[in-house]
Amino acid sequence: MTTQLSVRVTGIILVILGSSLAIFTASLILWAIEMIDNSTSPGTSARFNGTREEALMMFALFGTIMFLGIAFTFGGFWQILFARRNKIIIWIALLGGLALIIGGSAFMATS
Repeated sequence: MTTQLSVRVTGIILVILGSSLAIFTASLILWAIEMIDNSTSPGTSARFNGTREEALMMFALFGTIMFLGIAFTFGGFWQILFARRNKIIIWIALLGGLALIIGGSAFMATS
């Protein structure tokens, strides 16, 4: 049996990890956009040589990971505030993870 304290501590961990994941992924998206925009500029050391479809798949992957981080953050806030787990947020996070696995498998099959 879980206590209210253990649920709240788990919520704090979820908020820290989820927000870190979302912020890191958002910064990675911004970096990738800048890299793609400056790929044709002379003198740049980082270049994107992929196709449009590969860029779209990359941003879909980053977006899904950022969505999972946001879902974990909201789930953690819910646990901190109410000292119980929200099953809807848990299912959203699980379905997001499943979408990540399916999307990655589909991408690997087409490569």
